[in-house]
Amino acid sequence: MRIITLTTDYGIRDHYVAALKGSLLSAVPGIQIADISNIIQPFNLVQAGFVVRNAWHHFPEQTIHIISVEEKENAGRSVLALHYHNHYFLAYDNGTLPLIFNGIPADIVSIDRKGMTSSKLFSELAKSICNNVPVEQLGQAPTAIIDKRNFLPTVDKGNLISTIIYVDDYGNAVTNIDEKLFEQHRKGRDFNIALKSSGEGITSISKGYHQVKLGEIAAIINEAGYLEIGMNNAKASQMLNLKFGMNLRIQFNDNTNRKADHQAHAHS
Repeated sequence: MRIITLTTDYGIRDHYVAALKGSLLSAVPGIQIADISNIIQPFNLVQAGFVVRNAWHHFPEQTIHIISVEEKENAGRSVLALHYHNHYFLAYDNGTLPLIFNGIPADIVSIDRKGMTSSKLFSELAKSICNNVPVEQLGQAPTAIIDKRNFLPTVDKGNLISTIIYVDDYGNAVTNIDEKLFEQHRKGRDFNIALKSSGEGITSISKGYHQVKLGEIAAIINEAGYLEIGMNNAKASQMLNLKFGMNLRIQFNDNTNRKADHQAHAHS
């Protein structure tokens, strides 16, 4: 049984998700439809990219992933199709795929909508893929692809400037700094994650929120490998006013080196 996943900003109150599912079931009877999320914040491509990036590889090979965000803004845009690691991806050419893969994968094809509705086009493309039509036969190689990867960490005077790219339902704020980048800049030094809204800072990385007291702030490396700010049994986003798109400064100092120098002088 073929699996099709949906990631949309359609919401769950209106008929939009049901219409898309009905169209898919009519075009490809017998499929199994799994929702990754239909409550992506409207027009939030970064959120959609983060959610899909951390979910798609948990599904079986041959799964078809449909990502439909910013539909009202995409009336004239083409749809992109990609076969990647034996999974299939269908999304508008609005920057979604580069956000999922943190780059532009090779072998993407562009499909002209030809006036079709989103439900009709996604259903027809899914039907073709289920009928083993190669992706390269679904469209043409695009001359250019929209890339909106503008939420990248920056360096300022030796400090890392991160951006909150996702806030989950527990109020945990995920930054765009992964563990590798953090350690590359840390170099064994002390650090402080400055939380401007509260005046507090975080000076250590915990293995989990359970390691701090109830209501205390912690920084962890989450399952996706990214630096995350949260609280034990409380919503950090509400308590600390952490929001999508907010910048957090990670300050590094050379206390470690100064301690080593002090010890060296003491023994001389």
